[in-house]
Amino acid sequence: MGKADISKTDIKIREALEILKALGLPRQQQNERSALTLLSLLNLKPNSAWKNASDAGRTQKSTVNADQRCRFGFERFLF
Repeated sequence: MGKADISKTDIKIREALEILKALGLPRQQQNERSALTLLSLLNLKPNSAWKNASDAGRTQKSTVNADQRCRFGFERFLF
């Protein structure tokens, strides 16, 4: 599978996984669910640049809200 075959969503999730690993999270937390939660908490979507990460609305953030944002932005479900 070439790079062109990888979706923007998969690329963003892989990048988030690399960040989780670099942050030293336990191996059990280095998974797609954690990556999607990170992306959601930073208000990033597949087409978003990392430099545009934001904590806007952070007071409303929870894993339930993160699930809803992942459904909207990444067409993936956390739960």
